[in-house]
Amino acid sequence: MTPAATDPATWIDHSWLITGTGVLFCIAGSTHTTSAVAGCAYYLRDNVAADISSRLGLAPARSDRGLTYAGATYRKLPDLASATGWPALHAGLHRHGITALPWSLLAAVDPNRAVAHLDPRDAARQAIQPPLHRHQCGHTVFRRLLADLDRPGNGGGVLGLTGSAALDPARLCTAPDLDLLTYPDLDLTALTDAIHASGGRYLADLPPDDRRLSAYTASRFLPASPRAAEARARLWSRRHDVAWIGNLRLDLTPVPDHAQTADRLPYTAADLGPITTTLTLDMASPGYPAQLTGRTRNGDRLAVLVTARGYDSVLRRGDRIHLAGRLHAHPGEAPFASVDDHPGHHLHLEPP
Repeated sequence: MTPAATDPATWIDHSWLITGTGVLFCIAGSTHTTSAVAGCAYYLRDNVAADISSRLGLAPARSDRGLTYAGATYRKLPDLASATGWPALHAGLHRHGITALPWSLLAAVDPNRAVAHLDPRDAARQAIQPPLHRHQCGHTVFRRLLADLDRPGNGGGVLGLTGSAALDPARLCTAPDLDLLTYPDLDLTALTDAIHASGGRYLADLPPDDRRLSAYTASRFLPASPRAAEARARLWSRRHDVAWIGNLRLDLTPVPDHAQTADRLPYTAADLGPITTTLTLDMASPGYPAQLTGRTRNGDRLAVLVTARGYDSVLRRGDRIHLAGRLHAHPGEAPFASVDDHPGHHLHLEPP
């Protein structure tokens, strides 16, 4: 863990900012402004969780699901309210430097309120320290992957560890998933070979009747119609960012080496209402959130921001997609669409 103000360029997607008042803020994306970093106040210290639960009339979080970090116990936002309630929770954390973003489940944190930053590469180095585990668990799998990549002593240089295990490495032993970040210097072929050598299979390679596939699908905000299932299967066939070694799920998120600074966050644009359309893509940028541009059937150009996870790095130029989301615009600029983690939103890859 390093002081937060040392290098904002390291505040990349899925790294953590720690406030001095009991909020562990998971960063979303790698583009921020000088006064607002997008993400989620995903863990709240016990006293903060109790205070906001009382003010909003929420039931107390389960006492057996707490996270221990730096000697204090924290509660997850999902244990306080379902995702639809996160905007209210974020709004209630204003005194902690958190601001709810108008049309997203994400929030913004004032980086000046952060006292430390947890770099996923540092978390990876910490997690693989002895003692060795003598049983099959996330800790064992992670060490084996790093050894197969020939970086056992410096694994944080090519893989980063995020999620709850980054904050509490002991969770590697019990967590059902392993949240990893991949950096530009990583040889992705070597990573694939390492996963396969451990008996792993990617989402793209699972047969339709594999229970891991159905469980993963059920965990997402996705429509359940037969047409949606068929369209989803086309997208799933490209997904090499999720894999399983046995029942341990690996979530692999590609990130850049450095964050960037922008003039404003896109989430501050005005909401103009729902949009449903079909686009042929002429650009699909890597990273999160996925940024797309394409042409509608009548030739109009439209930009799309996809904050729903799982679409970065799988869409390509020439793809035809059908989306349902919201339309937004900054003053004096062309409108853009968003597809978010919302039950009414979707993005389908259409047949060629």
